Amino acid sequence: RLGADIENVRHGIGSDPRIGPHFLYAGVGFGGSCFPKDVRALVHSAEQAGEKSMLLNAVQEVNTRQRRILFERGSGLSPPWRDFRIFLADLGPAPSQEHLVMRLMAGDLTYAPGKVAWIHRSFQRAPVNPLAKIAAKSGESYSQWVTVQGRQVEFTDLARALGVTKSAIYHHVSSKEELLKLAVDRALDGLFGEADKLADIDGPAVTRLEHLVRGSVLVLADQLPFVTLLLRVRGNTKVERAALARRREFDRIVADLVAEAVHDGDLRADVDPAITARLLFGLVNSLIEWYRPHGGVTGRQLADTVVAVAFDGLRVR
Repeated sequence: RLGADIENVRHGIGSDPRIGPHFLYAGVGFGGSCFPKDVRALVHSAEQAGEKSMLLNAVQEVNTRQRRILFERGSGLSPPWRDFRIFLADLGPAPSQEHLVMRLMAGDLTYAPGKVAWIHRSFQRAPVNPLAKIAAKSGESYSQWVTVQGRQVEFTDLARALGVTKSAIYHHVSSKEELLKLAVDRALDGLFGEADKLADIDGPAVTRLEHLVRGSVLVLADQLPFVTLLLRVRGNTKVERAALARRREFDRIVADLVAEAVHDGDLRADVDPAITARLLFGLVNSLIEWYRPHGGVTGRQLADTVVAVAFDGLRVR
């Protein structure tokens, strides 16, 4: 508030060998299941002995205040959780130093009950939205608490990450919503482009369905960041709702092809066509979680594998 540079203050104090530089990094307070309980126990013991533990009371007060600072500043945090005590009561302490607070759905921008959990660092999903990489600092942890992610990405951050000025971005797009629309439309246009090719394909419905699955995998491999972003949207904005509407339109095309193939006798009739369609493209969509274009498997090889597994199965016949 006074304009002091914390780095300069830290350097000055840490240069005193009696203090040192190792414990001068302000965090968000200590956590865990033991230390806070031990401090409270010491305070209680002092009170029972008729002593005022001013230092320990101050430690607890500062620790609580540090946590509130973080959570009050957290964008996308549900109002009840801005009270750290409610957050801790709902989520509980971190099981270990290696656990991070992570959203269960990567596209969700809200930290709220039922939407996040403590997840071990080894299972942490890498940010897949290119824009989210700018804001996410999942590697930054302080004791057992983690910087709250999910804040909106400002054009200032985007410009800095791209090495350009904000005006250079505004020359091409007027808002983040327009940028999001350009990204998801790129994925959707690729998928509908494959659907449009079906009119030129001779053969039964199952052949056209196979073509659509193969083409969709190729689109995903070629436009992986954009397809990933499309699959993360949850309808929070007008642009996202429009994208979801187009996705549902594409899903209907797939479901109609499956139903036609079942009617032709080329696909199993004992499975609901709607379920078959969902499982089929659930397989395709799951590729975004692990496929990387430079991982040694080409998009065409991936498409061939998906089609073989989906239409021929894994069992040797």
